[in-house]
Amino acid sequence: MDPAYREILERRFLSGLPECGPDKRTSLFDAIRDHVHPGQKIYMAHTNSRPYALMHELIRQHWQKKSRFEIALLSFCDSCVALFVGGMMQKAVTTLAGDLWPSPSPNPFVNQAWLSGEVEIEHWSILSLSSRLFAGALRLPFMATASLIGSTMAEDNAAAGTFKEIDDPFGSGRKIGLVSAYRPDVSFIHVAACDRAGNAILTTPMGEGALGAYAAREGVILSAEKIVSTEYLRQHNHLVKIPASIVKAVVELPMGSHPRGLTNVGVTALTQYAEDYHAMYEVNKAARTGKEALLAWIDEWILSCKTHEEYIEKLGADRIKRLRGKAQGSVWFEETLAASKGELGENDCPGSMKVATEGFLGSEMMLVAAARKQAEIIRRLDIRNVLAGVGVANLSAWLALQKVRDEGREVEVMAEVGYFGYQPRPGDPYIFNFKNTPTCLQTTDILTILGQFVPNGMNLGSLGAAQVDRYGNLNATCIPGKLHLLGSGGSNDVATSSRAVVLTAYLGKDKFKSRIDYITSPGTNVVCVVTDYGIFEKKPGRNELILTAYYKAGPTAFASAEAAVEGIRTNVEWNLKVSDKLAAMDAPTREELYILRMYDPFRQFLR
Repeated sequence: MDPAYREILERRFLSGLPECGPDKRTSLFDAIRDHVHPGQKIYMAHTNSRPYALMHELIRQHWQKKSRFEIALLSFCDSCVALFVGGMMQKAVTTLAGDLWPSPSPNPFVNQAWLSGEVEIEHWSILSLSSRLFAGALRLPFMATASLIGSTMAEDNAAAGTFKEIDDPFGSGRKIGLVSAYRPDVSFIHVAACDRAGNAILTTPMGEGALGAYAAREGVILSAEKIVSTEYLRQHNHLVKIPASIVKAVVELPMGSHPRGLTNVGVTALTQYAEDYHAMYEVNKAARTGKEALLAWIDEWILSCKTHEEYIEKLGADRIKRLRGKAQGSVWFEETLAASKGELGENDCPGSMKVATEGFLGSEMMLVAAARKQAEIIRRLDIRNVLAGVGVANLSAWLALQKVRDEGREVEVMAEVGYFGYQPRPGDPYIFNFKNTPTCLQTTDILTILGQFVPNGMNLGSLGAAQVDRYGNLNATCIPGKLHLLGSGGSNDVATSSRAVVLTAYLGKDKFKSRIDYITSPGTNVVCVVTDYGIFEKKPGRNELILTAYYKAGPTAFASAEAAVEGIRTNVEWNLKVSDKLAAMDAPTREELYILRMYDPFRQFLR
């Protein structure tokens, strides 16, 4: 053997695998200063974490500077409200803008910026916006979608030139939507770990994952809980989703997603932490108190924290330790018992109250009725998976799941960002709470859940609505010129592609309208609408909702069928039609009530 052969073999291949480079580590301040400029399009990733530390630095550097940013993010909530009052953002591209904690509701300063025209809000559904990013990542001009057709979003985005509706060119006879590619100039993303060059681990569930990163024209600003060696990434290469080649800057930022959380699914050696509900509550409370209170909160928690280290110090070691502890899936049992006795403090759930043990609320009757109807539909249509929206809709779906599983039925519940087959844990009604994560059969992404499972012909959608018309069309977005509500989130995708949909909504003439102000989701697949006073359903072969049941017990009960018809008729704008066999639904059982209260012990949704 030629000695040179062995020498080259040893020198080239026995010296260990190299660290990837170059080293792109920088400070938080420099990352934003060097790579973000006025007028850019910025995408902020919505995985199981958010790049909030990067966003807060953006706010600090561009506060009241009229930087004319277009910022895209699947949901603007919590401290994102600072973008709407900080003068730097001229357009938000999103699926939802408002508050999600302690319950979904409009944010007054998002509404004010939208009404004044200071910030334009471009509305999409979760799947359609993710599809735009997918097209951008693939460098394609557009992507096909089943979503949006028949909605006001389709009309508005068609007028803007970003959506088109065509006949299926392959002859199925159905209409197909086309969404234009979305390519931001720069993307922000926060990850569990990366190396110094920017190769990065994304833990699951992944939301839209790395699509925004790959779609970016100029590259990615990446923050990470921890900088690790390239060798560590090779040991976990199934989780490495972002290559260094598209990364412009790397910043190590522990707790960089706060007040949102971050999982360590698949790589338990890394730390994780739960969402800080108290922080989310405080900023939303400040917005409802008034401008002075909101600006004081922004100054205290964003503008005056000149570095991320100052922010971490302000949070305090005890609070961070508690958030890491709450991310453990095993804490739900003791927390639920404590909640039933009213023993949790304000840091666990601001505004908490002891769970009542006698009587029941109209909202509880509504959710029990919705669960019963969903269980009935699951049996009749042989439903195999359920996707529930945020709020009262997920509580009713969770109770329905308990009912059908008692019968031995195989039904899995899902959530848009990538939860499949999760087992809802008591003590916290928020769908994406970290106690649910380890119970999943599969943690995946938006394209899989909304793009594959929902349209599979076996899905039941459970959704909420601010407005409903007689055909089941729903509005969750806005009352043009008056009020910005929230947005579609995933509701349009679910309503469009599910086998059947059940809506849960509070009755009222301003809500049950002959013509709703904005069609977030068409009612084609809506088969039932459950309210706090009665139930509306579509009969086979008919597209119009009729009254089929009322409640005979509780605070929203009626003494007779005649009284129910009269009382409910006065609360809808259209000419109400009534079933020939109007039913009177029984009161909730103790077990039904207790299951609901275990899921929502602080009555965030059980109002």
